[in-house]
Amino acid sequence: MGHEAYDLYRPDGQGDKVKDEEKRPSPETPSDTRSDRKGDAEAIPPGAGLRSAGIALVPVLVFTLTIVTGFILWAGRPLPLPDDLEAFLRGRYTETVDERFETEHPLRQVALTTITAMRLAIFREGSGPLVIDRNYRLYTLEEFEHHPSDADALERRLAWIGEVSQRLRADDVPLIVVLVPSKARVKNAAPERLVDHPRWTEALDALQKRSVVTVDALSVLAGQEGSFLRTDTHWTPEGATAVAQAVASHFQKFFPDRTLPETRFEYGEQLEFEHEGDLLQFVPLGLWGRFFPLEPDQVRRPVVEVGRSVAGGLFDTPEIPVALVGTSFSAGDNWDFPGALQHSLQADILDAAEEGLGPYVPMEQYLTSRTYREIPPSLVIWEIPERYLTLPDTVVPETSGVLNVGCRSDTPH
Repeated sequence: MGHEAYDLYRPDGQGDKVKDEEKRPSPETPSDTRSDRKGDAEAIPPGAGLRSAGIALVPVLVFTLTIVTGFILWAGRPLPLPDDLEAFLRGRYTETVDERFETEHPLRQVALTTITAMRLAIFREGSGPLVIDRNYRLYTLEEFEHHPSDADALERRLAWIGEVSQRLRADDVPLIVVLVPSKARVKNAAPERLVDHPRWTEALDALQKRSVVTVDALSVLAGQEGSFLRTDTHWTPEGATAVAQAVASHFQKFFPDRTLPETRFEYGEQLEFEHEGDLLQFVPLGLWGRFFPLEPDQVRRPVVEVGRSVAGGLFDTPEIPVALVGTSFSAGDNWDFPGALQHSLQADILDAAEEGLGPYVPMEQYLTSRTYREIPPSLVIWEIPERYLTLPDTVVPETSGVLNVGCRSDTPH
């Protein structure tokens, strides 16, 4: 069936060991999605998802008809002859025919959406690394995976975080790490055997031992209604705001003698828009989408506007109040974590987060940048998603450049 996907509630005992309270509709269900406004009982109508066997046969019949019709139309096109007998005997010619059939099939898109509907209706699977729960909330498979290298990867990456903390401490720059839990961990989305990866508690313990000020975003988001988007791996504006407020509280608690250059930020108008989550790409349904409760998320986000600021003198040294480093959780405009931090801290933000690079490369880029050397920040906030503590193929740079102490030095790192 392609990429593996977990059916979280199978009757064969392999995925249904969920506590009774976990099987009830979650009180944390996002309020900014259509299907959550009236609770799961009303959001998922009877028969949603093509659950009846009779209706589920419809995409099967359509798929069969599509393939047969497409083959008849395609078969009339000329095919290249094999280069030689060896190409035919070794299967290279067959591969060429298969590839052309797959790419030139006249009804290819119809076939793709139909087979996706079949898989979703019968097996509750998408066409990629996806996990779908009984309420049709989507998760990336990366949140559930365990790997043989997890223990070693966790140890090395926590050591890297600790070394960055030492570098900033030597530069007299406060650091707050925001550890973002997986969506599945917040939502209690799966059986304990899938979600209970030890990396979360081990990371919190290790960071505490290294005296790294850390925001435990799980404790914040677990009590926050609508903390994650239904069709996306990321948090909602409400979730981002709750974590930003926790960051402000940590700054006041752990750095009481520090102040930030003040700028007044206020909430303006509320933006309302649809957001097609990054996980919907793994369930291309086309016209079949009307049979499944997988609409785009309905998002409401306040616009953060600048009020007044305390003007500096003509010869004052330029300042960067807060530098934000991290991943798409910090770089995404639709949840606007930087804006939430501006409002919570009442200070301006330099957003040094990057999408698609993980949390470590953006930190190396920032600490070795001319900006950091010449204009040291008053505070660094480092957002780190939980799965990047162990996820294979995550780029973790060498620490030699990061550990060159002295942000005010002009010597290239």
